[in-house]
Amino acid sequence: MAFAGVALSACLSGVYLLRSACVIGECAPIQRAQQLKRWKAEVQNPTATIDRTTIEKFSAKAYNQAVSHANLAKRYEQQNQLAMAVTNWSQALTYAKLVPTSTFYHSKVKPLINSYSSALKQAQANLRVANVFQKARTDLNRTCSSHLRVCNYSMNSQGIIVQLTSDYERALKRGFITASFQGDSNPQTGVVNQYKTLGQALEAISDNTSLPLKLYDAKGSLIHAYSPST
Repeated sequence: MAFAGVALSACLSGVYLLRSACVIGECAPIQRAQQLKRWKAEVQNPTATIDRTTIEKFSAKAYNQAVSHANLAKRYEQQNQLAMAVTNWSQALTYAKLVPTSTFYHSKVKPLINSYSSALKQAQANLRVANVFQKARTDLNRTCSSHLRVCNYSMNSQGIIVQLTSDYERALKRGFITASFQGDSNPQTGVVNQYKTLGQALEAISDNTSLPLKLYDAKGSLIHAYSPST
């Protein structure tokens, strides 16, 4: 198995082969992980004739890559770049699992595997929440915007607060007065329907985020509260 030693040395010196498609800018880490994974199989092949020094170099490289990606993941989390955090935690875990047994770095990386796995799951959960919140903000912006500003909102992990604008309430009042002058026997119907449509849109956003909703009028009085079913 002399070829294995030569090939592994090539891997360690930076010669990487790409076996699957990757996103531009992310190819190098994928290539490294793929190559290291192949050579781990060679290292642990009982019939392979790879010297101990080469194996330890391989082990050190996998370990260092794992720690490096973990540090990057932490940095991205601090910067709230959650997608990049997930990518780097995933790569850190991949490299950690590539460290061969019976090497110096295996005992060092073993406790990191559970840590990295937990960190990856948490990062994925954080990203899912962030994506839900981002969609909710998009939906709220669309709901609160028209030819005039309908409402303003704030949102956090505790809930969604929406307040109608004075301009919107004045527009509803003008519409009510106009309908009355035009002989509408039930002029409040239009106002009720507008409130109903707005409320339904806001409740849908509340359901999608699993966050309670409170709707206030322009003066700050609570006019509607909604708790999504769980």
